[in-house]
Amino acid sequence: MANASAVPCEVIDKLVVHIAGEDERASIEDLATRTGSNTPTGALMVGAVDGTPLAVVSMTSGEMVSEPTPAGAAVAAVVRYTVSRLGRRSSLATAAGASR
Repeated sequence: MANASAVPCEVIDKLVVHIAGEDERASIEDLATRTGSNTPTGALMVGAVDGTPLAVVSMTSGEMVSEPTPAGAAVAAVVRYTVSRLGRRSSLATAAGASR
């Protein structure tokens, strides 16, 4: 397991997780290009620090791209967790609605 202390506290303190806006397309494509990955498709959840995306996860397909650094890995884990929790909430809400 990676050493959690390798991720500066400032990264976590400044982390903002949000659904990507159309105006973020270029910075997300830049991240994918820098890391040699394809740009994830569909609705995207972004983990950014100081306005710079460090990780992006497709809420549709689960595709992910992140900076190849300890900070990028930490942000990717938070974004993946956030997306998984949204899926769980959706399933719970659907199940609760079906039982009425």
